[in-house]
Amino acid sequence: MAQKNGSDVRESVELELDKLIDHVYAKYECECRMNYDIGSVMLFGQPGVGKTEGTRQIAQKIAQNHNYEFMDYSEILKRAQQENLSPADYVRKYKETTGRQPFVFVDFPLSMTEPVDLMGIPRVVDSSRPGSGVIYEPQQWALILSENPGILFLDELTNVQRDDVMS
Repeated sequence: MAQKNGSDVRESVELELDKLIDHVYAKYECECRMNYDIGSVMLFGQPGVGKTEGTRQIAQKIAQNHNYEFMDYSEILKRAQQENLSPADYVRKYKETTGRQPFVFVDFPLSMTEPVDLMGIPRVVDSSRPGSGVIYEPQQWALILSENPGILFLDELTNVQRDDVMS
């Protein structure tokens, strides 16, 4: 059996990535047409095989085919800061001024995440009243995804080495 060289392997991975993108996109479209809740997909693979890029391409394809505006959360953060707005307010303003519906892609690397990044920001509620305590205000990415269609890509899920996340 002949050994594959580097370009053969790359072409094989790219072909498999194309198949994955088509399959996940078809699943999304089917669930939309059937009016089902959109499910989750778990991608496993070695680092560098294209899971993040493939998921981004799926989000772009969904946005394009539904006439949504594709928005990467990292870009939203930059533009919101330039306009001195919260990311959620930036997206709301964008929708109001352009009339376009965003489709948001959030790449969330869990290996660099603290619990507060998922739970939200703790705020003490009036502690002088019975039943008061701490509430958690949602993170900006969670607010945006609660108001707009999009994909939350939990990256490096199997690479997390912290006890509080692994349990």
